[in-house]
Amino acid sequence: MSSITAGSAQSERIATSRLWSVGLLAVILSTVANLIVYAIATSAFVVRYELLEPASVVLNTVGYLIIATVVFAIVGRRARRPVQTYRIISVIALLLSFATPLAAGAGLIPVGGPASPQTVVTMMAMHVVAAVISVYLLTTRAIDK
Repeated sequence: MSSITAGSAQSERIATSRLWSVGLLAVILSTVANLIVYAIATSAFVVRYELLEPASVVLNTVGYLIIATVVFAIVGRRARRPVQTYRIISVIALLLSFATPLAAGAGLIPVGGPASPQTVVTMMAMHVVAAVISVYLLTTRAIDK
């Protein structure tokens, strides 16, 4: 079984043999979960925003989680404690990801006009859902123990 290690003192190793399948699982589960959040939000209250449609939910979730998996692979190669390092990076990335929904709510995105508060909350909830699922799976299922 192949592993990515950063040094001999490292106790955590990324299992490269499982990394890409776990990343794919994270993409699939996060995409389905985000579509469920979208469906619940659109049925519970008015969530209408030009940039928030099922196709964009799928494309953005898939795209960003591919990036997250690649970042995890890089962290696994470089960091002495890849799980802890990746979790810190993930929290920072999640907080930064809130800038887009907040900008949409403030009307700072040129397409679609200002997003309603419900739409902003829905977008932020989808970011949290995808982060929780992907960070959990990558940092628990793609590690050699």
